[in-house]
Amino acid sequence: MGEPEDRRALDRLRQIAARTTASIRAALLDLRAGGLVPNVRFEFAETSVAPMQKLYLLNTTDALTGYYEVVRRWVLLDSSDEIEVHDILGLGAPLHHHSVAGERPDPGSVAIVDSAKRWYEHAWANAEPSRTG
Repeated sequence: MGEPEDRRALDRLRQIAARTTASIRAALLDLRAGGLVPNVRFEFAETSVAPMQKLYLLNTTDALTGYYEVVRRWVLLDSSDEIEVHDILGLGAPLHHHSVAGERPDPGSVAIVDSAKRWYEHAWANAEPSRTG
């Protein structure tokens, strides 16, 4: 594993996050431009906590969540250097859907969506200043 002062793994993580954020923003704006949704509001914030799962909250009624697998592996950097890192495997992580929409939502889904909303609000309140797009 790299030395703690070796910032390359952290820089790589930040680059991945920036690409992912830009991609999600573009997809949402494409939905609006295509007339598939009437409006889009996109905000994100950063925390210093290592990501362990992905969580998408949609229209206050639905939650999609998936857990990252943490693996130790060698990665190739843009500089062509290879370094060994603890990496998260998020692409392809199965997403679990929970919804409170409808007349009789599943009580388990209600609990999960409510918990996800509370967790998100707490994380958002403690994140770096938000950015919109």
